[in-house]
Amino acid sequence: MFPTIHMDTKRKPQEVANLLGVLLKEQRLGKHMTLRQLAAALNDRYGLNLSAGMLSRYENGTNVSTGNLFFIADFFEIDLTAFAKSFVENRRIELAD
Repeated sequence: MFPTIHMDTKRKPQEVANLLGVLLKEQRLGKHMTLRQLAAALNDRYGLNLSAGMLSRYENGTNVSTGNLFFIADFFEIDLTAFAKSFVENRRIELAD
């Protein structure tokens, strides 16, 4: 369900943000949405003020807002508990290698 991505271990603080960004982009493209369309949909549904540029930064793993993450997860029907478990399991696999 979630992508298995091997991150550069020198950037550990960025791993979660990078993985979230990949997942966000994967979900957006799966719905055939542009960044502008996604921003508009999120803004309309949740009363947010997101821009395409802000979502692009999220997809690139920078400036990820935890608050907005919950709205995005709800929009794409992503179970954040399952995501967290997947991340931990991927990390264990990397450490075992």
